[in-house]
Amino acid sequence: MSDLSFLEKSLNRKIHALIGLEILNDYYVTIDYDFKTIAIEKELDEKMNGDFSKFQYIGHLPVMACKVNGVRKILGLDTGSAGNYFFEYDQTSDENLVASALPILVIGTDNTEDIKYQLPMQLEVPDCDIDLTSTFIVDLRDAGYFQQAGFDGLLGQDFLQQYNVVIHPGKQKICLMKRAEQMSFVSSLMP
Repeated sequence: MSDLSFLEKSLNRKIHALIGLEILNDYYVTIDYDFKTIAIEKELDEKMNGDFSKFQYIGHLPVMACKVNGVRKILGLDTGSAGNYFFEYDQTSDENLVASALPILVIGTDNTEDIKYQLPMQLEVPDCDIDLTSTFIVDLRDAGYFQQAGFDGLLGQDFLQQYNVVIHPGKQKICLMKRAEQMSFVSSLMP
C-alpha cells in the first residue's frame, strides 16, 4: 500500500491501482517521456538487444552500479521519487561544495516534511555509457537518516526524465535512450 494523494493532487485525478512486478515480469515496459506514454510489449524489435544493460534487484527495486564523484555506489531506480537521493552522505572536506548546497523541502511518503540539501555531483553509469552532472539530495545534518540496507541511494525523476526507458523486469535488462527534448517532472505532471 502507498499513499498516492500527492500524485492524485498533482494530476488532478483519482489513482485506483498500481501495477507492479508480478504483472510486468514477462514484458518489456517502455516509458516514453517525449510522447508521455507507457507501452507494454511481449517482444521488441531485435535490433534493440545490443543496447540493453543488466541490473539487479534489492527487494523489489532495480539497482545499478554507478560512480558518483568517482566513488562506486549502488543506486536504485525509482520512478516514484522526484529527486536523486543519497541515504548516507560522507561529509566532504571541500567547504566550497558544502557551502553551495541548496536547501530543499522533502516530503516523504508518510507526508512528513524535512529540510535536506541539493548538491551537484558527477554521475557515471558505465554500463549505460552515461557521464553527466546530476543533483543529489543529501542530509548534511544527520548522516544515515534515510539509510536502506543494500544500496546507497536512488536515481529518481531528476535522472530518469532525461531518458526514454525500456525495461524488462524478468530478464533484468534496461535501456536508457537520451531524449531529444527534456522538461521537468513537475511540468510534465501539470495538465
